[in-house]
Parts: sequence; structure tokens; C-alpha cells
Amino acid sequence: MTGYTELSKNTNNRILVVGGYLKDVEIIDYGHRAKIAVRPGGSAFNVAFCLSKLGFKVLFISCFEPGENREWPFDSLRANRNCSGGTFVYRGMDVLAVKRPSLVTLSEEVLSLIGSESFALVYATLEIGLKAAVSVSSLESSAKIVDPSPQIEFRDIADLEGFDFIIGNDYMKLREGSAKLIVKASSEGVLYRGKVFPPPEKGRDKFGSGDLFGAFFSRFLLEGLPVERAIERAVEESSAYCMTDLPLPEYAISRIVH
Repeated sequence: MTGYTELSKNTNNRILVVGGYLKDVEIIDYGHRAKIAVRPGGSAFNVAFCLSKLGFKVLFISCFEPGENREWPFDSLRANRNCSGGTFVYRGMDVLAVKRPSLVTLSEEVLSLIGSESFALVYATLEIGLKAAVSVSSLESSAKIVDPSPQIEFRDIADLEGFDFIIGNDYMKLREGSAKLIVKASSEGVLYRGKVFPPPEKGRDKFGSGDLFGAFFSRFLLEGLPVERAIERAVEESSAYCMTDLPLPEYAISRIVH
């Protein structure tokens, strides 16, 4: 889907993902030996991509240039007509530079389109702003999940009360014990209601592991698993990714099966 077109009413397993698209620029090696790898990325994009590989119909709302979404394996809409995506430059686990996407509100046209539809699940990040995320928290869906990163606009968990689950990071100031709060600790696993869900085998920290966790947690929730079991299974899947050398898009293409 490109631009503002009529949305399908077939919502059997349709998921709405709202958040950031960034070009991931990986610097490999140093000096004259250095190479550059450019891939589509951003937390929300990664979740949308993985969910599409898991067999779900996905509608991704984000900030990107016109036509940039032409090859994406899911439907997409620009959050508004004037927004643009970002760039994330890294080497290993070191962040070298970030050009952030636009912080926006969703256009009235987009809100009207999605407001007439029900979704199996809504998943949001704060990469394009708190207002964009909160604006979809009242949509009709069986579950609503938010990842409150990056922390630019996130101040308090109370801002996200419209969501059923909040998947945060261990470096955030979050109130532990909430039935809504799931805390990611990278390769260490996940904390939920005072209980630690460790990975079966500890791999190395990798960008994208938290996004993969979010995608699989969404899948297992929709399959009807209890919350703790869904977390346990999602930790297993994200830790398997941490045991490989593949970047997330290549991992999703080669390893994720419906």
C-alpha cells in the first residue's frame, strides 16, 4: 500500500504497527578495511518485518520518503505527508550517530482510515513521538503493546495507560511489578512481575533482539498462550537470534517460519 488508499476490511490476523523507520548503517572493521552495510531498520520497522515473516497481515504507519516503502513485504502508510525517516549508524554494539525520524502526530486522514478498522493487535514505539503512539491506543484490538523507546519523550508509565503491555528496557526508570510491564535485559532475558525469564543459552548482545522478542511475544499472545508462557517462548526465540552472526533482516528471512 502506498500513500492514502482505502484499507482492507479483512482483519482476521491484521496487526497495526506504528513507530520508526531508520536506515541502519553498519560500519564493519576499521580504517581502509572498513565496509559499510545499509539495511532498513528501526524498532517498529523490525517488528513489522518479523511479524510479516511470521505470516501476519501488517499495516505499518511511520515516517519515510515517498516510494521508499515500495519493496516492503507489508502494507504501509506515511504518518503524515511531510515526515521523514532517520538514520542509525553503528559498529558492533557502539552507536556512532543517529538522525532521528520526525516526531509527528498522525494526520486526520490516517486516523480516519485506521479508526474504521479493527485489528488483531496494535504495536507502537515512541520513535516518531508519544502523540503518534497514544493516538492508536484507543483503537479496537484484542491486545495493545507499546515499546517506550527511545526515551526522548517518555517520562512516566502513566502516559501509556491505554496499552495492555509495556515492553521497556532495563535502563529505563520503570515501576517493577506492574501487570503491564515487561522489562527487557538484552541477552540476560526478561523480567516480568518480579520473575526472571532467562534465555536457554546466553548469546551476545545484538541490536534487534528486543524487537524480535516483541514480534514473537505478539505472535504467542495471539495464539492464546498465557502471558508468562508467551514471554518464555519469545525469550527462547530472541536468544536463538543472539547466538547467530546474522543481522535481523537476514535472520528473519532465513530462520523465521510461520
